[in-house]
Amino acid sequence: GATVAVSAAALAAIASQAVGEGRGPAAPGADEVSPNEAAEILGVSRPTVLRLARRGVLPCRMVGSHHRLPRAGVVAYRDANATARREALQNLAALSQKHGS
Repeated sequence: GATVAVSAAALAAIASQAVGEGRGPAAPGADEVSPNEAAEILGVSRPTVLRLARRGVLPCRMVGSHHRLPRAGVVAYRDANATARREALQNLAALSQKHGS
């Protein structure tokens, strides 16, 4: 499917906003997920999650040798991708109708 790049800074801002509204974690690590959990949320493989984290697309921090991702950042990325996919499908349908296919 289509992938939308959302910067780590944008995802961090979304997560920060959620914390400010009382929906986010009270302390670091309180609402973080492992790469496996993030993969389940996103419907992708664990290596894909790690690749997105290395590229800075998903926010991530290291706890020893383990990756931890803020749940709010993972969900924001998922939602941004869902919106982009929906818009792409709508554009494709409009083009198809326009050209009589």
